[in-house]
Amino acid sequence: MRLVLGLAIATLAAATGTSPAAGPVCDAATARSTLTSYVQAFNEGRYSRLQLLFAQEPEFGWYAVAPPHGRTNRRSQDRSTLMSYFRARHRKREILRVVLFNFASTQERDGALVAHFNGRLSRAATDVPLERRGFKGTIRCGSTPQFVVLSIGTAT
Repeated sequence: MRLVLGLAIATLAAATGTSPAAGPVCDAATARSTLTSYVQAFNEGRYSRLQLLFAQEPEFGWYAVAPPHGRTNRRSQDRSTLMSYFRARHRKREILRVVLFNFASTQERDGALVAHFNGRLSRAATDVPLERRGFKGTIRCGSTPQFVVLSIGTAT
């Protein structure tokens, strides 16, 4: 019976190109793709997509943006106000662009794989002049990678 089951799993894996032991991919490409999805959804005001890209409580850590018109301190840790912040920034026609992306590491945390990365992006809105800012982020990898932390710093 075990032999038949093993052959069935091997046949399925060969047919689908996957391995039954394969877990989520948590590498530079996954991190960059998740960041790109966030920037596109943010710029386009796609709030349902943004909802999916950020972890829910208790995994959500924070989404912080340094002033002006930022999201700092306790507010940055309040997941329930995240979409209203995005809507407010979209009304000001805020646009983000990734300028530089650096992958830092992958590690296991609380039974899940997470990826850490950083870089620079540009930020501009009707109430914020075009400026470059550093950022750092952490995503929890899985079938749908989600941000646990995203921090956008001060102008550089």
